[in-house]
Amino acid sequence: MGYQQVGVFVAVLTLGTAGCARGGCVELARDAALLEAPYPVGYPSSQPKPNRVLRQVSAGRYRFVSTIVRHDYMVYKLTVGGTTGFVVADDGTHLCQ
Repeated sequence: MGYQQVGVFVAVLTLGTAGCARGGCVELARDAALLEAPYPVGYPSSQPKPNRVLRQVSAGRYRFVSTIVRHDYMVYKLTVGGTTGFVVADDGTHLCQ
């Protein structure tokens, strides 16, 4: 298991105990979609729930309102340019140091 995978595992394990964490700073290593609903587009693959991209978010640091951790994914709730939505965490998403 690589260092990034260990970091994501520790973050999920830490946040997963509560299922939801409040506030903080998240750093996006690359552009991401700000989604309407708190789950990935096309999730679950067997019978996808409706979701849409509200806007694209540029790579950078953002304040998040909350974090939602599920078995298959983790999302951050952000408000960017007056639009509130959810960004799905991936290997390029890290808490700010």
